[in-house]
Amino acid sequence: MKFPNFSEFRFSCFRQYFSIPEPIIFYAAKNPTSMKLYQKLIESCKYFFIKNPILNFHSLKICGNEWKVCKYNCYDCRWAETFCLNDIEKIQSKISVQYTLKIVSRTSPNCASSMISKMKECNPVNLKLSYQNISFNEFLVFSKTLQACILYETKIIYENGKEVPCENLISNLPKAFHFDLTLREDSFSDFSNTANELLKIPHFKNLYSLNLSGISGDFDIDTFFDYLKENKTTRMFLEFNHWTSSEYENKLQMIADEIIDDFNPETYKPPYIEFCGQISRTQLYNLYKKYYYL
Repeated sequence: MKFPNFSEFRFSCFRQYFSIPEPIIFYAAKNPTSMKLYQKLIESCKYFFIKNPILNFHSLKICGNEWKVCKYNCYDCRWAETFCLNDIEKIQSKISVQYTLKIVSRTSPNCASSMISKMKECNPVNLKLSYQNISFNEFLVFSKTLQACILYETKIIYENGKEVPCENLISNLPKAFHFDLTLREDSFSDFSNTANELLKIPHFKNLYSLNLSGISGDFDIDTFFDYLKENKTTRMFLEFNHWTSSEYENKLQMIADEIIDDFNPETYKPPYIEFCGQISRTQLYNLYKKYYYL
């Protein structure tokens, strides 16, 4: 006697009980209108996962070969270890992440790129990539839904191989309230147009916090400082690289001194500016932290 496949048997019972034609069930399994609906379908019967396998996570963190998911499906993301994987390519299912996605790996700089190729209706609101290489098109896969974006020593490049400047990243983050970019030491990112281009972005002034580390000496600090003296919304943390000229560093020091000596809390939020030879680092940082949450 041949016994029926248990998943197919459960599906048959499910379909008959709810009097739903099989073509409609099959279409719903292959084309769920939302991941919430898909989750309910696969919880009711494994048949739906077999027909359209999607690993649906509230939050997912990948550190090297170690995968962790959010333990309580909560917004503070208490990570719990799940399993280890030597090669992400072994996963045949699509992957969906709804809240937080973190990928940190020095040894696998293309881990995020491999992950994104498997994404299905992935709409995270928080993203952190460390030591990764991804294309601009891959970044655009979920940039429209991000509220917080942290890129640590992660290189995002165009198809022609050029590095995407930070202003183009921010312009494609319409819902972001926090943006944090730390460039690699070997980065050749061009900052010559950054100040002017940032001020043209409509949602740039809606940012709650902006952290930029690795800024080069071609950044138009004069234009940007004029904006900073009117900024009452965004907490600015600007760190310049080690290759800025002494002339440029003198200009930065004059700006830092002006903030410390003439700052008025009713006019703007004090930024923090870090650079080689900063002689008022502690005073400026204390001022920055004092008014960070006000």
